[in-house]
Parts: sequence; structure tokens; C-alpha cells
Amino acid sequence: MKRIFFIVVTCLFFVSFLSAQLKINAGAGINVSNLKYDNFQIDEQISPAANYFISVRPEIGILDKLSVGVDVQLSRKGYLVDNATDSTPSAYRLQYFDVLPQAQYRFINAAAIYAGLGVGFRLSEKAKFNDTWQNTVTKFSNKTDVSYIFGLRFFPMDKLSAHIQVSGSLGSFSDIEWTNDFGEIIDVSTKLQNFQLGVTYQI
Repeated sequence: MKRIFFIVVTCLFFVSFLSAQLKINAGAGINVSNLKYDNFQIDEQISPAANYFISVRPEIGILDKLSVGVDVQLSRKGYLVDNATDSTPSAYRLQYFDVLPQAQYRFINAAAIYAGLGVGFRLSEKAKFNDTWQNTVTKFSNKTDVSYIFGLRFFPMDKLSAHIQVSGSLGSFSDIEWTNDFGEIIDVSTKLQNFQLGVTYQI
């Protein structure tokens, strides 16, 4: 009986502790994305495109200045093709469900640094032809995109924060096999890079 009582009290203690440390943050902002090719020269002239994201980030404090969290985002990314013709797309747009575990260190009261690894699950891929967005028949991107994240978070007032974040693909972004003029397979690496500005509010 004493052992059961002790277990119940211990469980209640940990539940109350986690509840006190748990914070839920909701936010939104802009993505500025670009596609980078390594080991390959392409004819397309690619430039960044601006899109949006919305997010929810549960966060638990571990130590006085250290916390961990998982930023869950519905995030639109993409890029522009500046030299497109009537038969080629002028832009690509991708919708992701991003899960971004991260650790944060608040080095001063008004600012924190954070980093982590994340995975994006592609929900849709569209290409723009003659000012009309169309679902791509053959997908250019992989179904998932594993990436690093690194950012700064600022706390201008109680419950309100803003962040600057950079991220990039760790694996190859595209799901295409590349060949040279002789039909030989070549190793081409494509990386989706993203710069994010956002504002969050603690619920």
C-alpha cells in the first residue's frame, strides 16, 4: 500500500513539474527559399521565392537557461526560374509538414540561440506555367527532406518572441537521376535552402 502511494505521489509530482515547465507557442511568418545545385551546371537561372509558414511549438524547460521543443510547421517553400519559356515552369512551390526538434539556450534574458534536426514531409508540389499553378505529374522533389536548423530567438516582451532561422537539406532534395551528354549517370546534389523570419506568442 505504501509503495502504491509512493508511486502515485511521484507520478503526480512529475506531472505537475512538466505542466509548470511546458509552454505552447503559436506563430507565423515568411520563408525565403532557394535551390542549390552542386557538381552540375544548369541552364536555368534560379532565384529565391518568398512564401509563408504557420507553427505550433511545445517547449519544456530542462534547466534555467536550457529548453527543448518540437516546432511543428505547415510550411510553404519554393523558388523562381527566371529564364523560363512558355513550355517550362517559371516557379516551383512545395507544401511541407515540418517536424523540427530543437534545443534552445537562452544566453541572455532577451535572446536565445537554438539548433536541431528536422524532417519535412511533402504534401504537394506545384509548378507555374503561364501564371497558372499546376500539380506536377512527375515529382521533382523527394517525399521527405531531412534538414539542419539553426536560429536566434528574441524576446521583446512577455510571451512574445521573434526568430531568425536558417535551414538546409542534409540529403539530396530532388528525386531525379542525372546523366551527362553520353548518357552516363553523374552525381548531382540538390539542396533546398531556407531563411525564415517569424513571430510567436505563448498561449
